[in-house]
Amino acid sequence: MIRSLRRPAVAALLVGAATIGAVALRPPIGDARPLEQVDDAGGPVTTEPAPEGNVETAHHRDPVAGLVAPRPVPVEGVVATAEDNTVLVLYRAGEDACEGLHGVDVDERAGSVVLAVSVGSVPDAASCEGPGALYATTVVLDAPLDERVVVDAALATATDEPAIADEPAIPDDPDVAPEPRPETAPGSVEEVAWDFVEAWRSGDAAALARAGTAGAVDDALEAAAPAGAKVGWFHSRCEPSGSRTYCTWVRPGERLQLVVGAGPIVEELSVAILEPAGTARQLFFSWVAGAPDAVAALATGEAAAQAAALADETIWAWQYRNCEGSSATVTCTWRTTTRELTIAVEPADGHHVVTAVAVTGR
Repeated sequence: MIRSLRRPAVAALLVGAATIGAVALRPPIGDARPLEQVDDAGGPVTTEPAPEGNVETAHHRDPVAGLVAPRPVPVEGVVATAEDNTVLVLYRAGEDACEGLHGVDVDERAGSVVLAVSVGSVPDAASCEGPGALYATTVVLDAPLDERVVVDAALATATDEPAIADEPAIPDDPDVAPEPRPETAPGSVEEVAWDFVEAWRSGDAAALARAGTAGAVDDALEAAAPAGAKVGWFHSRCEPSGSRTYCTWVRPGERLQLVVGAGPIVEELSVAILEPAGTARQLFFSWVAGAPDAVAALATGEAAAQAAALADETIWAWQYRNCEGSSATVTCTWRTTTRELTIAVEPADGHHVVTAVAVTGR
């Protein structure tokens, strides 16, 4: 998520570059360590020596409203504080009479924190001279820095592609066969949804940007960060609701959902853990939609075979009744006027799986 730390009267700084730099994580208080850049071969290249002095001698600044001609400046270092979510960001700028802190843009992601520091000129002041002094400003993150790397947007190489290229792609497991893509009508919601998911799987930033909004691209980046995050998904269905369509993929224990808006264009991507009742509902939706691969991803082999044998029963207008059982094991029920469908869910291998599908009253 991108946040802007600055006075409300100051316009937002646009950051659209792919970044290439990162700092060592959480240096001790008082040690203003430099960032590290990455060379063309992928190896770290230490930047200029750490700025003279340290955080205790740096002047502290807050963003100032009314500055003009804002410009980005490099991050000289990032220093941890006693509070887990708070860091001090170091940068160089002219003295207060000529320059001030315009703002800090913070883009928090699963594996990194992207910082963009900008300074601005004091109106009608003389131009600043010299290399500038060392300054610090406080940044409060949404979550502890922990093992995330810090990326300096000012060291980036300009590009028209969204800032997804700085995150390494997670390769698909070669032992997991990719899901075949069905035929989709040109310009349809389904085509756009599949384009977005396939771009996410392959790490194609340009294709993501063509099929989704900037927010959806950010969602895709965060969802791709954990190892293996893009492996094993199977399409369940695309279901219209009002002005949007919700397209769902599933895999054991999880659901991936795209929200596709007018255009069509993907507006959101989310991944959720499936609890027992959620597992039963997702299997029901996949069964009704005629998506056997999605059913198989959520069920044991025996339960998937039971669902396949009941394919003719999907024509009925099933109405959800309830889910009963413990927090781990549940049986969910749907009914028609004469029939009852039950889906049983039990824990297995760290998630929940459907173990039985049955219809009575036929």
